[in-house]
Amino acid sequence: MKKLTLLLMLAGVFFSSCSLPSIFDTDDDAVSEWHGLKVRSNGVSAAYMETYEGKDDVLKVAPPQSGGYTWAPVYYDLSAYKGKLITVDVSFEVYIKYYTKIVWQAQAEDEKHKAYPVIAGSLNELYTTTKQWFPVQGSNTFIVDASEDTPLFYLEASPQYGLNNQTIHITNFSLAITVNNTPEPDPIPDSFVAVEEIADVVTIATAGTPLALTGIVSPENATNKVIIWSVKTAGKTMAAITGNTLSALEAGTVTITATVKNGTAVGVNYTKEFNIVVNTAFIAVTGISGVPSTATAGTPLNLTGTVEPPNATNKTIVWSISEAGTTGATISGNTLNTTAAGIVEVQAAIVTGLTASTNYTQSFSITINPVVPPFIAVTSISGVPTTATAGTPLNLTGTVSPPNATNKTIGWSVVSGLGSINDNNLSATGAGTVTVRASIDNGSAIGEAYTKDFQITASLPFVAVTGISGVPTTATVGTPLNLTGTVSPPNATNKTIAWSVVSGPGSIKGNNLSATGAGTVTVRASIDNGFAIGEAYTKDFQITASLPFVAVTSISGVPSTATVGTPLNLTGTVSPPNATNKTIAWSVVSGPGSIKGNNLSATGAGTVTVRASIDNGSAIGEAYTKDFQITASPPFVAVTSISGVPTTATVGTPLNLTGTVSPPNATNKTIAWSVVSGPGSIKGNNLSATGAGTVTVRASIDNGSAIGEAYTKDFQITASLPFVAVTGISGVPSTATAGTPLNLTGTVSPPNATNKTIVWSISDAGTTGTTIIDNTLSIARAGTVQVSATISNGDVNKDYTQSYSIIVNEPNTGGISYTSGLSWTEVPPLKDAYTNDFLIGNITGSNRLSGDEFNLLKKHYNVATPENDFKPENLYGWGGRTLNFDNADRIERALSAAGIKLHGHTLVWHRQTPQWMNDGVTAVVAKANLEAHVTQVVTHFKGKVISWDVVNEAFNDGLSNGNDWRAALRKDVPWYQALNEGYIELAFRAARAADPDAMLYYNDYSLDNFAKASAVANMVEEINNKYKGEGHTRNLIDGVGMQGHYQTTWFNVNSVKTSLELFISKGVKVSISELDIRTADYKEGTSADTTMSASAQISQGKMYAQLFQMLKAHAANIERVTMWGIDDKNSWLSAGNPCLFTRDLKVKQAFYGVLDPEGFLDYYK
Repeated sequence: MKKLTLLLMLAGVFFSSCSLPSIFDTDDDAVSEWHGLKVRSNGVSAAYMETYEGKDDVLKVAPPQSGGYTWAPVYYDLSAYKGKLITVDVSFEVYIKYYTKIVWQAQAEDEKHKAYPVIAGSLNELYTTTKQWFPVQGSNTFIVDASEDTPLFYLEASPQYGLNNQTIHITNFSLAITVNNTPEPDPIPDSFVAVEEIADVVTIATAGTPLALTGIVSPENATNKVIIWSVKTAGKTMAAITGNTLSALEAGTVTITATVKNGTAVGVNYTKEFNIVVNTAFIAVTGISGVPSTATAGTPLNLTGTVEPPNATNKTIVWSISEAGTTGATISGNTLNTTAAGIVEVQAAIVTGLTASTNYTQSFSITINPVVPPFIAVTSISGVPTTATAGTPLNLTGTVSPPNATNKTIGWSVVSGLGSINDNNLSATGAGTVTVRASIDNGSAIGEAYTKDFQITASLPFVAVTGISGVPTTATVGTPLNLTGTVSPPNATNKTIAWSVVSGPGSIKGNNLSATGAGTVTVRASIDNGFAIGEAYTKDFQITASLPFVAVTSISGVPSTATVGTPLNLTGTVSPPNATNKTIAWSVVSGPGSIKGNNLSATGAGTVTVRASIDNGSAIGEAYTKDFQITASPPFVAVTSISGVPTTATVGTPLNLTGTVSPPNATNKTIAWSVVSGPGSIKGNNLSATGAGTVTVRASIDNGSAIGEAYTKDFQITASLPFVAVTGISGVPSTATAGTPLNLTGTVSPPNATNKTIVWSISDAGTTGTTIIDNTLSIARAGTVQVSATISNGDVNKDYTQSYSIIVNEPNTGGISYTSGLSWTEVPPLKDAYTNDFLIGNITGSNRLSGDEFNLLKKHYNVATPENDFKPENLYGWGGRTLNFDNADRIERALSAAGIKLHGHTLVWHRQTPQWMNDGVTAVVAKANLEAHVTQVVTHFKGKVISWDVVNEAFNDGLSNGNDWRAALRKDVPWYQALNEGYIELAFRAARAADPDAMLYYNDYSLDNFAKASAVANMVEEINNKYKGEGHTRNLIDGVGMQGHYQTTWFNVNSVKTSLELFISKGVKVSISELDIRTADYKEGTSADTTMSASAQISQGKMYAQLFQMLKAHAANIERVTMWGIDDKNSWLSAGNPCLFTRDLKVKQAFYGVLDPEGFLDYYK
């Protein structure tokens, strides 16, 4: 075997004992090659790092700043090994922030970097952990592609998407390439026999144990039978093949490929895949420890043990008795039961513990000890006497717990107090507390006594009660009386009195008597053991109970009105109902009236103040008084009529209903209004007419005809529709042909305007010699004519007038009348053709603010969009974090000076955005970055930018339907990954807060696809409804920008029209934001030099004309139409010549298609 090894090692491996060459001057230097590994040049950023996350000598590889995906970011060129059978052994450590798949494989690519299929047997892949160094290794044997294209062995983060927007760090990298003797097929005989089958391949392996790969090729006489083995998918096994030997490090499934070169035919290999299951390696038991060595007879013992090693494959122990001896031992499961002392031999067995077919066994001796009666300690002593009498011996006893305590004999002693103990008798020598101690030797434990102290109260000899005096004799009903008394003699032994009711209206709780009624209550005083021990002392007492005084607290229910000339009987309700005194006397305090008895006679209209008095009402000797106001009214005057009610109303404008009541002195004049019939409703006094017609309303006055009888009268009110002013007239012709009468028409907005009849007149005929009869213009010559459209009473209290410019062209005289090749200076301004419709715009940039290109912009367009200068990446600069508005401000100033309006493009996009803003950051950081960026940019240009593309291109292509707009969103957008779909609404809210007057757009391409348009429309509608539901009166998203990157071979104006009308139906404006129509397949790039034929120019012009004809019909809902390129040379799709002007700024047929869509289509019909 010829062996050639190439080593590409980093510090810490082969270079661990020497220093690396000084090929890097500073940390984080950009590199294009690193120890043999090459770096892609198409946007990949690679740099050397001295240290990173604890590792030295690191290569950092990052994707392009634009967020694109780069295939094979780092690679090794295998051109030197074409056609050879090689083994590649690779190992390294990788650090990636997010869980991902690392792939290393061989693959050929041509000079245009087009990739071919992966070379059989070269693929390895492994999923990494996150935010830590992860070891990767593998070995692959394969034949290098012998074609003339370049074979590469490369490393990346995902097989489909290159770096997949992730930055990877690599260290400790080694690559060894071994060239093997490539098996040559046997000479091809005259009759070739193809391989039909490879069989008998082993499909089970053990991790850590090499497996020799063999197989039987059928038929036996196949021309070529040499099998070359390779790993297709290692899964998690980390499997590799060297020659015919498979080695796997972890359990799992590995897919291998068996290849017989020229096996199917000459030049066609035979291949077959096999799945090999890799099992975990068998680990034998080496021992069992921790088994109990002693037990007690009669006590069950749980048998346990620790199996060594801990990772042994089988560890379940089965226990059995080898020799019971005198113990009477038996085993149930893991429990050993014995009946007597002795030694028992047990055996522990583990099935297949030694090998896959051999059990592991080990014997143990366990000593069984005899049963010893247990010591039972004293836990308590109870039942000890608590009282004694001085001079009388007390026998001390107690009950020991538990009853089966080993020792229970109590010894007694005096701890403190007046007393002594003889045998078990306590003799108290005076009154007080005697503390005695009970002791039991060996009560708590052998050698430890149990003790407990008890308090015994010693009393002097008994003194009897002879009398009780000083008991209260009176009580008040409802007020508790505390019962007390003095006991005689003062030194009586017991003096605590208990009280009870013997008879009478009352009850006792504790020492308190509650009398429940007036009368005599007999109470009894009792003293237990008062007369003698065991005999109570009792004595009865009489207490007289009286009712309490109840004061008046209020008088209510007094009449509040009276009629002059009619006596009013004065009454009132006294509170509380049980007041002691309740008789009311009435008197006049002030006002026109007098009282006789309880009757008030009012002598005139006004307020009469009367006083109610109750003698002894507040207290004995103190009267209760209260004043009341009574309104005296003249006699009742009935309503006879209601007049002066309005007779007309306007639909949608509330009408305040009023009326004059007759006679003026009617007693009641408050009118309540209701609808009897007709289109209207009433709230309060306001009538809201809901439609034109007669509304019958009813006026009602409660108690108007008489007391208890309402007065009613119906009135007819004529409701008319409100005046609706004209806001605009659109669809007016913008071009005409000299010599051809032109019928003037226009669409009045809104459609429900009250007056819509248009009267036409000529404001300025210019050089055209134009005259007008009714609605028809007669035009003699080419030029521009100004006409006025007037609607009498079209506005509030005045006529509505609007002026229009109409470009008059010379009549067609045969041949091509729309001349190509004219200079941009030789044709009418494009913007003037759409003065009455919408803004006409184009793109610009900070490097395009002078010269012919800018002068063309000023002549033909009235709005401009910076193509790149307003995008986040340009505002921050490469790698910057601070906004720089220098270039953007230059654009704004130049456009403002030229009278051109400015549209901002774009605030939030997944491309051309610095990575630090949204890539791999938390939701909190992403939200803060998004809000800060939008707020700062929009605030900076507040009042200077008429509208913004707030969010750009958030939806996927190729949708089947747009019902679920959230499912249709791009999920690979970093903003989405950090904030989900909420980032869209968040961006619009930030923009709205920063500049409430700017128009806010969502912008996207391919919106002529109805499914994608539906998804966008559903999103716009939901967000706007939510915003208006919060009380806002306008939309959050004002409009949708429909990018118009079309191609003549598939452009369909009806598809654009359908989507445009869908957005209009959602209540938003539409702008055609990026319009170009190319004549060739999609290919990005400027400065392409391709020639257009005359027919191609006309075909392109027709497409533009069809589009603008449709757009003019919807002009009332379109804000602007912006071309995406001044001329074909500078267009981003220059190969398709998509613009209105050639690369040398000459007019194309497309220009005329836009300038005069109707005439152009008529001419080329």
